[in-house]
Amino acid sequence: MDIPEINRDAFVSYAQNFEDVILWRALRHVSPGRYIDIGAQDPIVDSVSLAFYERGWRGVHVEPDPAYAEQLRKARPDETVMQAAVNTAGGTIPLFEIPGTGLSTGVSSIAETHREQGFDVRRIDVPGIPLSQVLGTFAGEEVHWLKIDVEGMESEVIESWAPSDVRPWIVVVESTYPNTSTPSFSAWEDRLTGLGYDLVYRDGLNNFYLSHGHPELRVHFEVPPNVFDNFTLGGRASSTICHHVLGEAAAERKALQDRLDAEESGSAALRLRITSLQQQITSLHEQVASLQQQVNAGEDELAKARRRADLIETHLRQTLERAGQAETRSAEIQQAAAQIHAKLNDALRQIDHRDQLLLEARSEIRQIYASRSWRVTNGPRVAAARLRWVRDGSYAWVTLTPGSRPRRIARGLVHSLSHWVRQDPRRRALAVRVLGHMPGVQRKLSAALRSSQRSAAFPEAAEMSARAQKIHLWIHS
Repeated sequence: MDIPEINRDAFVSYAQNFEDVILWRALRHVSPGRYIDIGAQDPIVDSVSLAFYERGWRGVHVEPDPAYAEQLRKARPDETVMQAAVNTAGGTIPLFEIPGTGLSTGVSSIAETHREQGFDVRRIDVPGIPLSQVLGTFAGEEVHWLKIDVEGMESEVIESWAPSDVRPWIVVVESTYPNTSTPSFSAWEDRLTGLGYDLVYRDGLNNFYLSHGHPELRVHFEVPPNVFDNFTLGGRASSTICHHVLGEAAAERKALQDRLDAEESGSAALRLRITSLQQQITSLHEQVASLQQQVNAGEDELAKARRRADLIETHLRQTLERAGQAETRSAEIQQAAAQIHAKLNDALRQIDHRDQLLLEARSEIRQIYASRSWRVTNGPRVAAARLRWVRDGSYAWVTLTPGSRPRRIARGLVHSLSHWVRQDPRRRALAVRVLGHMPGVQRKLSAALRSSQRSAAFPEAAEMSARAQKIHLWIHS
């Protein structure tokens, strides 16, 4: 079955017998308004005030049942909840509580009837207050409707209504005995009409009374609730009127719940599939990340390999260049070696030639030594050699020839004399004065001393020939 679209502007009725629809028809022009609900019971089920509360109205709730009073406080934290029963005497009165229903009453006979019908009845004591005290909470203000539903105590409530400036525009009073269609209003209607109210409408359960001060509202009570009131049911009322609606709603709700459960089951399977796919995707992401790491590592290794290859290529190029240079150098070396080899061969040939000449010279010398003329001239040669020795020795002593024995002896004497002179300052001074008159002798002595010092520094020179000593002196000078 197709569900019609909900009219968002429609008035939602929560009351048991459309009391709120009739009141809204008469008072919809008031915004916001105020109300008093005597016997308010549940804040939602059968509530006459809830639809008005949702439109910004506020009021006072009087409820003696502790459980319902607490529910009202929680549901309507911005309204006044009086946990009391309305009566004429005040004080404390007994309340026969029937939990979970709206049948709790202060009348013992009614409570006993409910007990006989199988209800659980418990007696509790609750405070009592007169209606005039409740009306006094709105002193100086307008109260637009007053509802009285007290399960047989309506007469007590109306009797406690002392003269007051607070006069609700409309009064709704439950007018039958509890759970029956038997009228009960004859016991209190005269008292209410005597307060300035006229009966304007009866719905079978309640009587609606209109204040003499607002006759303009009478027109709204000529017909019962109908389609032109543009209302819809809240579905929470306890009357049988809502049972079919509630049954259909329950069936629809069950069908929707079954569908929801099926979709939830499918959604659960889908969620499992999604979870599995997400896990697979996560695993694939991890694999991709791992592969990416491997690729990055491979790229790093490839970069390193390329750098090594570049280095090897550079080294190879340098090696080839050095090899080319070495090859060129090798050719040069081979050419130089060939030249050296040629020169060596030429030198060997010269050496062989000189060796041959030497052999020939030695052979000639041996022939000379073996000749008769050499033997005949031996005496003159010896005499000539001695004469040369005497000549050279004499010349050496006279000239003190370098490298000769006379020169060495003279040098030793000069050195000893110099040492002897330097040991005594007077001798040194005398020698300086004497040599100052003989500059030539002074130069020769100085030269001799320097030569003696060099010989002392290089004693091996004493064993050298005269030519070798000259070379030695030249090198170390």
